[in-house]
Amino acid sequence: KFKYEPYKLKYQVTLYRKYLPDFVLADDTIIVEFKGWFTASDRKKMLAVRDCNPDKDIRLVFERDNYLSKHKKGKYSDWAKENGFKYHIGIDLPKEWIKEL
Repeated sequence: KFKYEPYKLKYQVTLYRKYLPDFVLADDTIIVEFKGWFTASDRKKMLAVRDCNPDKDIRLVFERDNYLSKHKKGKYSDWAKENGFKYHIGIDLPKEWIKEL
């Protein structure tokens, strides 16, 4: 059971903005953001969204575990671990997340 982009969450970098989550699972307990490309601005935004919404369980699903930049000093998974986000590599939700519901 899930809802697709059901509502917006506020976040602030310098001005307040609104973030539209890709999916919200199981009565608003888990927010899942699917990313193909995960740009520097996406990373900054996700940190701001998390910091402004500490009561939300925000998780990331990356299509591939790409490098963060052409310098190849870190991958998407490294960033997620360093910043305390649960994440998954692939196009499906991991079974462990579904079991949590």
